[in-house]
Amino acid sequence: MVGNGFSVLRRGRERGLLAAIFFMLLLPLTGLAQTVKDSSAARDDLDQCRPSEHIYQHDALFNDYHGSKLLSDQALTYIPLMPSRFVQLRRALRGLNCSGVPLVAFDGRRFGPFSDDPGLYWLVPAVAAHTGLVLATAVDATLGLVIVMGIGIGYAGYCRMFACKRSRLIGAAVFLALAALQMLAGDVYVFQSAPVIAASPWLVGYAIHQDRRSLVFACVLFALAAGCCVVVRSTAGPPCVALLTLLVLGSYRAARAVMLLLLLAAASLFPILLMRQEIKRRDAFLASAGAFEELTNRHVFWHSAYIGLAYWPNSEVPKYLDEVAVAKVRSIRPDAAFCSPEYEAVLEHEFWRILIRQPWIVLLNLALKLVVISAMTLVVALPALNIIVRQRKTLWFDGAFAAGILTSSLAGLIVVPKPRYLLGMICFVAMYALLSWSLDQRRCDMTQC
Repeated sequence: MVGNGFSVLRRGRERGLLAAIFFMLLLPLTGLAQTVKDSSAARDDLDQCRPSEHIYQHDALFNDYHGSKLLSDQALTYIPLMPSRFVQLRRALRGLNCSGVPLVAFDGRRFGPFSDDPGLYWLVPAVAAHTGLVLATAVDATLGLVIVMGIGIGYAGYCRMFACKRSRLIGAAVFLALAALQMLAGDVYVFQSAPVIAASPWLVGYAIHQDRRSLVFACVLFALAAGCCVVVRSTAGPPCVALLTLLVLGSYRAARAVMLLLLLAAASLFPILLMRQEIKRRDAFLASAGAFEELTNRHVFWHSAYIGLAYWPNSEVPKYLDEVAVAKVRSIRPDAAFCSPEYEAVLEHEFWRILIRQPWIVLLNLALKLVVISAMTLVVALPALNIIVRQRKTLWFDGAFAAGILTSSLAGLIVVPKPRYLLGMICFVAMYALLSWSLDQRRCDMTQC
């Protein structure tokens, strides 16, 4: 009886710790003190709300910066961030300062919306506004916190599951390597990898020990975290959904699995619905300011798919550049705004035209991308490949990770297989390989093989 009581208390502390860490992730850095007091290029003119051509041109100059301070002396952030995204964040912070409404951009000429996933443009300006940090430091602090918390939560779950010193040392090396990889990739791509790294050891551990209540709790937290990441990077959601779906179907009977999947769907949709409320508030402000226009609050698809056909150079799509897609749309519909529904419709038509008239272009690109993605997968899984091949397959473990890996690889197949685009897939493969090896080691220790 006493032993059961202590077990309940221990599980309660674990759940409380996970919940506390998750809510810390939702409210990042709100307690940080002012650490940067100088007036730098990252901070100036962010409080100027009157129309100014100088501000507009000043923002445009930031597109000449590349990389991060780790790679270039001219850049502003230590963690890599696309120059165009930094400009958008400047406009978002300026819009927040001038309007008091999140997700409003002010480019020096007028107020406007964003055409990309809106989450980062809500999160980073909020961090900067609440902490007083300059924008570049707020970017580094936000992305850095996501990386550190993902690694910390994941390794805590791994150590809870595997007590062997050797396993913990190997695990530490893998987690540190994934942290370095995330730091090098940076940008919004860390939101594709952090939830996978953080949740995988906890989910597998609870599933192996058949601790159903704790598994439900961990699944709900994972679904909430995935929903939060979706508003920052839309492609972060499907792999997490795929993993959770197979994990639940392989761990519970049909009736309970359906009920749990409905609960997880509600949990993952909750952050998305909150963001939609912020978008409605933004739209109301823009309408009152006379700046309302038709908005696209999503990550464009056909733009990326079209320029992705340039991975194998051809006459139709010569280079993987945004300007190639823009030029094609302008040649057909000069009045179509960038990333608008009309813009996307033109590129969708062009993609299908190429597929019908010159299918070899699409097929060669897909084949080459598939080879590169397969090579990446094999390289990451190579240390545990023998164990993965010979171990007994289960739906809740092997099926769940396979679903996550396949789903997260679609970004590389559709666009280009760059490591940063496939960061989520690489982390899925790394966690699958690490957990497969660790489970095999524990099984071997228990049977003294």
